[in-house]
Amino acid sequence: MDITRRKGVYREGKVASSSIEGNSALPFGWKLPIKKNGVAVATYDFTHLSSRPKLARMFMAAIDGLSSRTEEITLETYRRNLVPFWDFLRDMESQGMPIDEPRQIDSQVVKKYVAWLKRNKKWSIGTQHKAYTTFKVLMRWLIRYHNNVLADIDFPINPFAQKNRQSSHREAYSSHVTEQIEKAVMADIEEIKKKVETPYVKTGKGIDPRGHRASEGRWKDFDNVVWYFENVLDCQYRKHEWLMSNGHSSFSHCGHLYGGLDNVWTSLGVWSGSSKEMLVPFFLLFAYLSGANLTPMFTMRRDCIKQHPSLDRKCIVLQKTKSGNASYKINHSGYCVNIVKRVLEITKDLALEADDNVKNYLWLYRPKCSAGIAYIGMSNRNDLGCFLKAFVKKHNIRDENGVLVKLNIARLRPTFASKMFVKTKGDIVKIQKLLNHEWISTTQGYVSSAGMDHMREDAASDLANHEKKLRAQVAVGDVASELGISKEETVKVLSGEYDTYLGKCRDLFDSPLQGEKKGRACTRFHNCLQCPSCVITSFDLHRILSYYNHINRLRKFMPSKLFNETYGWVIKAIDEACGRFKPSTVEEAKRKALADPFPAWDIKLELAEFLEKRQEGNDNQRNGVL
Repeated sequence: MDITRRKGVYREGKVASSSIEGNSALPFGWKLPIKKNGVAVATYDFTHLSSRPKLARMFMAAIDGLSSRTEEITLETYRRNLVPFWDFLRDMESQGMPIDEPRQIDSQVVKKYVAWLKRNKKWSIGTQHKAYTTFKVLMRWLIRYHNNVLADIDFPINPFAQKNRQSSHREAYSSHVTEQIEKAVMADIEEIKKKVETPYVKTGKGIDPRGHRASEGRWKDFDNVVWYFENVLDCQYRKHEWLMSNGHSSFSHCGHLYGGLDNVWTSLGVWSGSSKEMLVPFFLLFAYLSGANLTPMFTMRRDCIKQHPSLDRKCIVLQKTKSGNASYKINHSGYCVNIVKRVLEITKDLALEADDNVKNYLWLYRPKCSAGIAYIGMSNRNDLGCFLKAFVKKHNIRDENGVLVKLNIARLRPTFASKMFVKTKGDIVKIQKLLNHEWISTTQGYVSSAGMDHMREDAASDLANHEKKLRAQVAVGDVASELGISKEETVKVLSGEYDTYLGKCRDLFDSPLQGEKKGRACTRFHNCLQCPSCVITSFDLHRILSYYNHINRLRKFMPSKLFNETYGWVIKAIDEACGRFKPSTVEEAKRKALADPFPAWDIKLELAEFLEKRQEGNDNQRNGVL
C-alpha cells in the first residue's frame, strides 16, 4: 500500500461553546445529539457519567466541539473510553482525593491516571492506551478553547511505548473455518446477483383501487396495491415524500396496512437494497481480501476507486482516521475493485435519497426502524454483530469442534496476514506494506498471532543458506541463478571479498549510488542499507546490530529532532532487515553485538563516558550553571 499523509492541515472544530460545560439550558438532559449540516446523525447518552455533572458536561462539550471534523464512529468510541477515567475518579475519591472541578485536573492527576491504568490488570494494554488517548484528545481540545478556566497540563510522551509488542492480537481463523466463510459469502453474493439482475415481471393481479366509493376498502387488498404499482407507478420505487408531493397520497397512506412502504416493496421483490443483510457478504469479502482495518472500511466513500498513479490499473483509496485521515491505497486485489463496483450499483438509488452528510458513503442501507438512509457503522458499529450471527446460522459455519463460529470482522485482518504470509513465503516486509503498518514490530504481532513463527524465514534469510550451500559444495551456478548475478560475483559475495561495514555488496566497484565512480570502490558504506546492491545474510546481523547499538548511543549527544532526521531511517531499515530472519537468529545476533561488537562500531566505554560528560558540561554552560 502506498501511503500519503496530509502535512500541515488542521481542520478546526465547531466554534467553541462560551461555557466549558456547553449549553447551560440543555433540553436533551444527558443525551447529546450530534448534528451535521443541520441534520441529527447520532445521539450519545452520557447518563452513566452524570455522577460528576461538571466533568461530564465538560467532556460532552468537547465531543460536541470535535463533531464537525470527526466521524461519528470515533465520537462514540470517545464516549465509551471515558468510563475508565470515571473509575479512576472513584478510586481517587475513596483515597480522600475527590476530583469534581475541571481545574483540578492538572499534570499530577494525569500522571496518576496513567499509573493507575498501568496497574489495572482487568484491561489489556490496548484498552489502557485507548482510554489515555481519548482523555488526552478531549482535554487538549478543551485547553485549546478554555485555557482560562483549565489548568496547564504536560502530557507524558508516549507512556505506552511498548503497546504493540505487549498487545495480544486477535487470532486468525483456521483454514477449516476460512473455507466455510469463503463458500458462504460467494453463495450469498451469487444469490444477490441473480436477485438484482432479474427484471420485475408484471403479475396482472388486482384492480384499480382508485374510485369514488369504497376506495379505502380497495386499498386494503394487496393485489390492488400491486396493480397500482405496476400500472400507475410503472414498477418504479418511490420514496414516501415523493409519493405525497406528486399526487399519490392514497398509495403512500396504504403503507400502514402492510407495516410500512418498504415492506410493500420487499414483498413485491422489486427493492433489493432495503436491508443491511444484503451488504454483509460484500463487507465480509472485502475485509477478507483487503486486510483493511474496520474503521476505514466503515467510512469508505463512493469515489474510493481511483486510477493508480504509476500502474495501468485501478486501486482503492481508504482513509485512516488515527493518522489524521491519511490516505492509503489497496492495489493488491483487483477483486476488491469489483466488490466496490457491485455495492455502488446496489446502493445507487439510496445515494440519491440520502441526506448530504450520508450520501457520499459506500455501505448505504435503509434502516427498518428509523427514517432516512444510513451507512454501516454510522452510529454504532456493534449493530453489525447481529447480522453476522444470522449469517453464521444461515450457513451453519462451525469450527473443528462442531461449535458455531463467532464471526468477528477484526479477526479477518490477521487471517489475511496469515494467508499472505504463506503466499509470499514469509516476506514480513511485504506484509507490513499490505497491512499499512508504520513499524515492522506491529506486523510481527499479526504474524505470530496466526501461529506462523516457524515460517518467518523468507528470501533474505534464504541468502544466508546460500553460504551453507557453498560450504556443502553446491554448484556456484545454482546459487548465482537464485541471486540473479554472475558466478564470479557470487563467489566474491559469499567469500567475503565484497564485504562492507554493514553487509555484502553485489559489486563493490559498480555502485549505483549517485556520485560514486564506476571502477572505484564505493566509499559510502553508510548508505548500504538503502542501496539496491546490498546483500544481507544471517552472518551479517552481528555487524548491522553492532552499528544499531552504536548509533543508539548517539541519542544522548544529539537533539531528538536532529537524530531522527539523520539516523531515523537507519533504525527503521535495520528493524526491517531483522524482520526477515527467525527471531531466535536475531536474538542471538543481538547478544553477540552487545558482548562483542563488530570492530568498526566498538566504541570504548571510556570514550562514551568522556563524550557524555562533555555534553553535560556544554548543557550546563548553555544554561548558565557553573
